Amino acid sequence: MFNALENVKNSNKKELNRKLTKTNIEKITKIYATNLKRSAPDTIQVQEDVYGGIFHMLSTDAKPRPDLCPTGIHSWCFFQRALALGEEPRKHNTTIKAEVEKFILPIVQRLTQPDLLQRCATMQTQNAN
Repeated sequence: MFNALENVKNSNKKELNRKLTKTNIEKITKIYATNLKRSAPDTIQVQEDVYGGIFHMLSTDAKPRPDLCPTGIHSWCFFQRALALGEEPRKHNTTIKAEVEKFILPIVQRLTQPDLLQRCATMQTQNAN
């Protein structure tokens, strides 16, 4: 994930100048890895969790995207948690700019294909040593 996003950033410097930072790339990579570890054998759940995290990072006050975030009072999504508690959700702190979405989503789609996730579900290393 990190290498793919870094390559997109380097090949589209004019469009992504200061919009896709190394910190954001690390956050996206962490979302992917965390959800893969948490929901490993269930590829559909991994897909939903990864997309939920990405769309959460893309949410704005004008266009909230909590559809794939977990619901309920124990949700990590502040928006869904506030809705479950009957409170007014706080303002969004958008992590990723909307212009970056068209560069990120193809990579996320490619890396959340069920056949690829099925191979990763065993959580084994590639190193034979």
